[in-house]
Amino acid sequence: MNRRDNIELDAAQKQLVRAFLLTILPPIKSKRHGKNNELLTITSAIDKWFKRNFQFHVGLTALAELFEELEPNGYTMRPMGEDYDPDTKTARAVLELGDSRDEQPYDKRQAMYIYINVEPTRVTSIRRLNTTLPPSTNPDKLMDLVTIQEELRSFLVKDLGR
Repeated sequence: MNRRDNIELDAAQKQLVRAFLLTILPPIKSKRHGKNNELLTITSAIDKWFKRNFQFHVGLTALAELFEELEPNGYTMRPMGEDYDPDTKTARAVLELGDSRDEQPYDKRQAMYIYINVEPTRVTSIRRLNTTLPPSTNPDKLMDLVTIQEELRSFLVKDLGR
């Protein structure tokens, strides 16, 4: 378990992350599950973005708790105790009764994976914006990032006056 997973957010930080989720990663009706809408991947993307822009970390447990709080807004957490292959649409049980990952949100739900109903391409875009893209990146791929980049910039300006 990563030592940042159990970081507690203060009230202002929680409100900021909540606004970010509702604005940038709103819930969708789809029940798809893949790597990019799994809780650990979402946490990684959001944590890096908040660390770079606001100098604080967003841990796995704190984000899971926020998604739970936002369930009335349409977010759902779908725990799975099996290894799912989205290409073949098959699942293979990987847990014995009572087993789970070590991390608290997974252990609480006895799950190997927790999927959130957010748009996976938006999570992917945020992850790409957290890294330096090579100069040889296809211009079409760069244009795909412009929309989310403008939304993130608007979030910084509108919600924070930055």
